Amino acid sequence: MSDVTKNTTLGSYSELLSDYIGKSHLFNYAGSLTTPPCTEFVDWWLIRKPARISSAQYDRIKANLAELDVTVSGKNARPIQPLYERTVTLYS
Repeated sequence: MSDVTKNTTLGSYSELLSDYIGKSHLFNYAGSLTTPPCTEFVDWWLIRKPARISSAQYDRIKANLAELDVTVSGKNARPIQPLYERTVTLYS
């Protein structure tokens, strides 16, 4: 992994998503990065309804994303891709 430029520690999925299970639908599918090199190893999790976060949480997310050059414009590097043969799992 010689192309890794930054390491970050994330909490477990269960910690991040436990508040939403039972309150909102969760969708999960295997996908790819939306920025170069668009590698296919991303485990995408989406919630059906927007999540409320505090100003402090927003500031933390914004600060972390600011460190990534590709997010400066606030846009993905490619358009939405077709579903193809991906399986989307719904948790409710």
